[in-house]
Amino acid sequence: MRLARMVIDDDSPINSQRYAIENDCLTTIATQQLAAGDLRRIIAAMHIAGELERIADHAKGIAHIVLQLEGARDLPELRDIERMSQATRQMLRSGLNAFVLNNVEQAERTCLLDDDIDHYHQQIVRTLLTYMLEDRDLISDATHLIWVSHNLERIGDRVVNLCQRTDLTRRVPGGPAPTPASGSEHPHDHPRFPN
Repeated sequence: MRLARMVIDDDSPINSQRYAIENDCLTTIATQQLAAGDLRRIIAAMHIAGELERIADHAKGIAHIVLQLEGARDLPELRDIERMSQATRQMLRSGLNAFVLNNVEQAERTCLLDDDIDHYHQQIVRTLLTYMLEDRDLISDATHLIWVSHNLERIGDRVVNLCQRTDLTRRVPGGPAPTPASGSEHPHDHPRFPN
């Protein structure tokens, strides 16, 4: 529970860092005569800062759910969610490394990991719905776990967007722009946790 509260408390500084990065990027653009490649890189960094801030929001959503699950029954799917969270962390690290190293090939490989995240989410939802049908006492806890899985799945989509910004920095001017991960700009895309 202490770790969950730390995650929640850390969200505000991350928000501030996002806007500080954007301000630094805009100042650099306004005051420096940048080459096209450098300009694309700075714009990509601004977008990535936004994606990281949204990822932090999803982590905060998960932390709120953890606090609500205190004392909950030990559902078997907790192990699957742990495996899903490990895969999500690996994907995020790989995506950030790809951007830092300007490695498009690694960014493309990282995007493929999103299929594993989606598979975990679909499997967890199917299994938890089965539990809820068999035991009504599990409905509340299982619903919370579905929201945890949902937030992890959305983090995977955010990493895909991050990786596509790496591709943007290497694209030939005039080439096709990358498209956001499916549903990532949905008007209701925000961290979910039950009241």
